[in-house]
Amino acid sequence: MKPDVTQVTLFRHGVAAYVHHAEVNGDDVVAIDVRDTAMNDVLKSITVHDAAGALASIDYEPHPALGDRLEDIRVDLPRGGGLVDLLRNLTGASLSVSVGDASVTGRLVGVENIDRSTTTGVVHRAHIALVSDGAVRSVALDEVRELRLLDEDLQGDIERLLARHDRTRRASTREIRLRLKGSGARVMAVRYMTPATVWKTSYRIAVVGDGAPTLIAFALVDNDSEHNWRDVRLSLVSGLPISFTHDIYAPTIRERPHIRVETESAVAPPLMDSAAWSYDESAVSGKVTPHGSPVAQPAAAPAPAQMMRGRAAVRKGAVAESSMMAAGVVQLQDSVETNTATVRSGDQFRYDIQTPVTIDRGRSASVPIAAVELRGEVVAVYNESIRRLNPLTAIRLNNNSPLTLEAGPATVFREHEYAGEAMLDTLRPGEDRIVPFSVELSCEITTRLNSHIAAAREVQLADGHLTIVDQVTHTCVYTIANRRDRAIRLWIEHPHRDGATFWENKPKEVTESHARFVTEVKANSQVDFSVIEVERRSRTTVVQISSVDRFATILKDNGHGPHAKRLAPLVALARRDSELGRRQRDIEARLKDITADHQRLRANMKSLDPKTVNEKTLRDRYVDQLARDEETLTGLNREQRTIADQRALIAKQFAESLEML
Repeated sequence: MKPDVTQVTLFRHGVAAYVHHAEVNGDDVVAIDVRDTAMNDVLKSITVHDAAGALASIDYEPHPALGDRLEDIRVDLPRGGGLVDLLRNLTGASLSVSVGDASVTGRLVGVENIDRSTTTGVVHRAHIALVSDGAVRSVALDEVRELRLLDEDLQGDIERLLARHDRTRRASTREIRLRLKGSGARVMAVRYMTPATVWKTSYRIAVVGDGAPTLIAFALVDNDSEHNWRDVRLSLVSGLPISFTHDIYAPTIRERPHIRVETESAVAPPLMDSAAWSYDESAVSGKVTPHGSPVAQPAAAPAPAQMMRGRAAVRKGAVAESSMMAAGVVQLQDSVETNTATVRSGDQFRYDIQTPVTIDRGRSASVPIAAVELRGEVVAVYNESIRRLNPLTAIRLNNNSPLTLEAGPATVFREHEYAGEAMLDTLRPGEDRIVPFSVELSCEITTRLNSHIAAAREVQLADGHLTIVDQVTHTCVYTIANRRDRAIRLWIEHPHRDGATFWENKPKEVTESHARFVTEVKANSQVDFSVIEVERRSRTTVVQISSVDRFATILKDNGHGPHAKRLAPLVALARRDSELGRRQRDIEARLKDITADHQRLRANMKSLDPKTVNEKTLRDRYVDQLARDEETLTGLNREQRTIADQRALIAKQFAESLEML
């Protein structure tokens, strides 16, 4: 028995939930066909509801990796052959052959063609030879009324071969059989999940005058299953529940180590170690309960009586196709008929289409799922990165309905005429969205940008660190020329700098990357609209004795006298240290010069010739010079140590004073 599809639930993440109903009686078998690519999802999700019975077992066609294991079958089915070719492959099989009212039982010896001459010519007749009770009998095949195989194993082999040929013919489908145990007539239901194409949405948006926008939503649905959908209950679910694929249909064979039996000698019984701890199987075999929030389930199937009434109650009114271009004769929301119930469950949203839907396999349909009047207005929106010269005409929508509108393309009509196309992002209840659909060529916009830096607007001195805050003012002037004979409400999307604040004109709203300003531009006029951003840029540095004088000057020059005055003791210490540092560098230079002179004098003394007349005079002068220099070196080294001690004391005083600040 093949049950009918009564309910289909399509999810946006690429799966579908199917519900079949069937009338069964007593112990019964229900069969469903699914695609071979869906077997994994079906096997991990299939459930059966039988109020007056129970599911005994589920059997299904094996995976090709198992179904094609035919090594133990020694019978070949002749391709394109008939009974004669089959019998030639069954030599030795036990057969029961019925000829007229009699039957013969025996083993098949073979098949032969016997030619007989008649008045009309030679006739070729196929005969089978049977061995029965020690006698060989020949029976003409054209006289055989029935031929029965007596070997049950041979019958099974041929059934397997025929099933394989059947699968080859319909390789894309698999049959699943549900064996039910029960009593009496009743209605059962089977549910399962399969992969499915993602349902999509498209919209029609109409605006007449200054009225509220009207939105019509259509769901585009594909029936890529193996079943015709006839008057099914269709539900469409948005959201993103966790879903994955897992191969449980293909056979899994684990490799095991191969152990060769040693027969050369006997093996003594081993002595096994005693157990160190006990293993409680019940502690690890309990059921595991998943944690987390439940996801939305398909809508519950109707009771059998309700299902039968629902399938018979076909709506009398068909959805009338109406021209949206007709000048106001038919409103957009009146051109389609929607009968949809909506349900929210957590982050998921479901459209339950109340009118039964019929879609044959391999076909698609566009089903109206919503017709609502939303709050909104027609505006112009300017974003320089999208179009530099002109703003875009857009509809600012507020979803004041309880519906979650999935992302999809939208066609816009104004005054019953085509006005453009847009892409609508997912719009949840209460959310706003600007939906551009055309270019406002009658409005032109140019921009001018200027930046000004005001240094050291704020100063903070704490914990030995000096923080100086500069203020950067960015001014962007939008020059807007409206050449239309009516006013324009313009939304300006201005790139927003992180941490910046706005002066004068404040934004209407701020997105992740833009600030949106709103201004009215009168007909046939030109205006300037300024966006002023104030940005604070801070730099922090450690106050050191080498830089404090420069910091004090910066503070004083930028109007921060009190802070400069607080640094005065540090500045005095820094200047004293600077003077000592200069004297220390002078001493080091003097020491370097004297050392160079000593080397020169000693070199001259070595070069003196004792035989010369003035050798003694020159040597005495060099010795006197070296003695004087030694005294100078001693004094300079003493002064250098004193300066080092003084600078160390100043550094200590500077650190203590800085800590006090």
